[in-house]
Amino acid sequence: KENTDVMYVLGKAYYHMGYYYSELAIRYLDQALERGCDNKDIYEYLGLSYSRLDMWNQAVENFERSLEINPSDVLVLTLAQEYIKAGNMDKAGYYLDRASDDNSVLKEKSLLLRGQRHLWHGGTDL
Repeated sequence: KENTDVMYVLGKAYYHMGYYYSELAIRYLDQALERGCDNKDIYEYLGLSYSRLDMWNQAVENFERSLEINPSDVLVLTLAQEYIKAGNMDKAGYYLDRASDDNSVLKEKSLLLRGQRHLWHGGTDL
């Protein structure tokens, strides 16, 4: 368990060091998972690290796992944003429709993402 915790902390630390450490973050977070780490935010950090490297399929996969474990509107909007980047407007729309607009900051982010989706989809009605 001790090695698992070390791998997890190293992975998060490397993520917070920035873009050039994203591969190390992924390596250590993956090692922590292989050793049985069950921290609720590990998949979110993996998703964030993959997103930094524009590896959208892996980012989305990890964000979806994170959403299953620890649901939040922030993650729902993050998934919508990743699907927009990946060019999958249908999935982006699905997650935008799932997002709550109870929080004004989240509502603003949702509206901005809807605008991005609209523009990236050629300005056509979705």
